Amino acid sequence: MGKKTSIIIINYKTPQLTINCIDSLYTYEDQTDFEIILLDNGSMDGSVLLFKDKFPKIKLIDAGKNHGFAAGNNIAVKEAIGEYLLFINSDTILTGSVLKDIEATMEYADVGIAAPRLLNMDKSIQESVYKFPTLWRAFCESFFLSTLFPKNKWVGDYRKFAYNKKRVVDFASGACLLIKRDLFNSLNGFDERFFMYAEETDLAFRLHKKGYRTYFLPVGDIIHLGGASGVGNNAFKEQFCLSKVLYYKKHYGAVGLKLFLVMQIMGFIIRNSILIFMGKKEKIAFNRKVIRFYAKSFFK
Repeated sequence: MGKKTSIIIINYKTPQLTINCIDSLYTYEDQTDFEIILLDNGSMDGSVLLFKDKFPKIKLIDAGKNHGFAAGNNIAVKEAIGEYLLFINSDTILTGSVLKDIEATMEYADVGIAAPRLLNMDKSIQESVYKFPTLWRAFCESFFLSTLFPKNKWVGDYRKFAYNKKRVVDFASGACLLIKRDLFNSLNGFDERFFMYAEETDLAFRLHKKGYRTYFLPVGDIIHLGGASGVGNNAFKEQFCLSKVLYYKKHYGAVGLKLFLVMQIMGFIIRNSILIFMGKKEKIAFNRKVIRFYAKSFFK
């Protein structure tokens, strides 16, 4: 028997957060008919046995190794039977009628992705919508134009976004996204070359080119702890840089990538010059690593 929504969660060494997330989902299980598919991405910490014992109703997949976020989700989707797919991070907690509200939005013909509002732990609104990466945007960000003129429609971004209105956006945070399963499969899912980061950007951009849109919905809300699996860790920041390189190479070609890299290198050199005066040694050291990485990517 089919389900309305297949909720897909990837766990990687965050068992308690994942348990909290699933518990919050079951708190609102009267909202809609859903199934939960949990994939453990090679945690090797006893998480699988813990989940098997605590949540006998869920579909549990032991991936055996860390396939990355994109590939892990694609593996889980193969087990899905829902009309919709809800990709939700393990470090999220539902606090309201999110499922019912975002499912209702999928009735619009041009909806590719529906994304609810995210909150920080203190219930303040979390930045979660963004504009597509372009060479112009890279220029504006590298040379501080987006920061200096945030409200300017040509150089600004969504930093002044009104999170109390439904609105079409370029793309939204991958912490919680709803998409029709048939539509997701028609695109062959997430591009698995993105091990982590930018996979949702790439998916939204491919949908955009086919005439579908990403809708931000001021509903819910969902508390997002913000990357308990690694945000703030330099290794994850390096992965973010790699994903940006892959994105620009895929969508803007070799020449576009080189232009992006030149702008990024110049931007980070300027930032480091400022940081030297501020005495931010840790940030300076990391920025130097980014500059070296982008320089190596330029000459590949």
